[in-house]
Amino acid sequence: MAGKNPLKMLSYGNLLTVAAPTAAVLSGIAAKNSDAGIVSGVLIEVAAASMFFLGFKSIKTGSRLGLAGSLLLIVSLIAASVSLLAVLNGDIGMSIVLTVSVLMLFVAQFLIGAAFYKLGLMYSEVLIRIGGMLMIFLPSFGALMNLFGLNRIMSRERLEKKIDIDDSDN
Repeated sequence: MAGKNPLKMLSYGNLLTVAAPTAAVLSGIAAKNSDAGIVSGVLIEVAAASMFFLGFKSIKTGSRLGLAGSLLLIVSLIAASVSLLAVLNGDIGMSIVLTVSVLMLFVAQFLIGAAFYKLGLMYSEVLIRIGGMLMIFLPSFGALMNLFGLNRIMSRERLEKKIDIDDSDN
């Protein structure tokens, strides 16, 4: 993954975050089983967190927050899904683990949101700053804003690269 554009990796992660709730509901309906929906949603979110991790690994500003948030998101998603499945299947004792996992999810979303906010400051992109704030409470909407903001940054970079190429021709 060394040659990958970190902004593209972050875009892929945001795209997966936007798609995860819909995919979870649809797979749960298709399988006529809420467990299948939970598992598919978690798998997609783990993939999104992995993309966030790979993207933030290559970026200097806010990368520690993004890396920590991504790793915590992966751990807490797995713990929350396992404990939720146990609670849904009658193991009330797992409700404490579920509560702790949900708190960890919130902290992870906060760290990832703060990392995106810092990224928005670094690139002077207001959509990413707003997306970073929304990632905390409304991850799908925040991810959508981040997706649009990252697209604007990449378009701006392509345009600057094209202008540089045109200037060197003269």
